[in-house]
Amino acid sequence: MEEEPEAKYRKVMKEILLENKLSGKDVQRLSMASTLAGSKGVEDFAKAGASGTSSQNIYRDLLKAITKDTDYPEYYWADIPLFDPKLQRTVVVKMPFLLPHEIAQALHNNGKLKNAKTNKLTCPKGVWSHMREAGNLLEKPIEEMIAFGIHVDAVNDLNM
Repeated sequence: MEEEPEAKYRKVMKEILLENKLSGKDVQRLSMASTLAGSKGVEDFAKAGASGTSSQNIYRDLLKAITKDTDYPEYYWADIPLFDPKLQRTVVVKMPFLLPHEIAQALHNNGKLKNAKTNKLTCPKGVWSHMREAGNLLEKPIEEMIAFGIHVDAVNDLNM
């Protein structure tokens, strides 16, 4: 069965955001323009950041829209001080984060870890030896362990 056009469009816009191909602000603007032109599927993306008028909340609102229908845990938010080179001062931005054990539990519950395998070729440099040491301490064979990594990107735009 082929995906509905609205669902396909939403999926593409979601991937563009999550892969950092465009900023949250740009995804919101494109969603707004396409919605005004009659497209369906990203109406909630268009409304992010009070329909673009509250740019500091766009990315947060987009993340909420993307994750509202998932079985995965909700984001936690923290105020993080960052140096803004344009302003030459430290500013506080809201950063989303997830707890690794909650992600692992959700992946397990959804059956995503059922056939997961870790091998020396799929591990980043240094992880395999670390896993071997952990396996020795836990008295578990490394073949029964799964390497679980978290990728974090920097803030694209302090003026989100």
